Amino acid sequence: MKSSGIFFLPLALLSIGSEAQPNGFDQTTHLSFTVCNPKLEPPARDSVKGRCPGPHGKYLRGRIGLGQCLHVVDGVLRGGHVNALANKFMWDCEWHKASLIGSVYHCKCKSANGDWVDNAIDLDGIITYRNGTMHCDNYHGRTSPEDDPAGVLQETNEIDPTFKKVAHDYYREMARKLKEDL
Repeated sequence: MKSSGIFFLPLALLSIGSEAQPNGFDQTTHLSFTVCNPKLEPPARDSVKGRCPGPHGKYLRGRIGLGQCLHVVDGVLRGGHVNALANKFMWDCEWHKASLIGSVYHCKCKSANGDWVDNAIDLDGIITYRNGTMHCDNYHGRTSPEDDPAGVLQETNEIDPTFKKVAHDYYREMARKLKEDL
């Protein structure tokens, strides 16, 4: 099949001027978090910590919670944040037994019928970094206070107004199911 080259023009235009930033630092670009040398945060293992390149080449220590970056659908881990499923990762997965090999996160999660499903999901692209801070979707990780004592690199997270209602309804339903099981 012959390509007309039309689809490659926007990519070429995007690359113009991309080398103008010093130290490869561009505040608007989300980059691969693998350069942050990510590790699971012990002992909980439900968050990733790392040292990411920040302004002027300075490396910043930080972390991001995986419950904000992953959700579970019938035992299968998926990337992205879904408010209604934000805590399902914490409830349905054995994150305390998880491992991170390179950028691949290994974890077992419970399916709807109660079976445990082995998961291996590449976090590269799901978690990115910008301005020295790890991100996923609209959720921003935290920079270590030692590296950012004034808090100037912290970005505020506005909670979706429907989140509290959805979370409240979800927890109420979970409590009801627990009572029925007892």
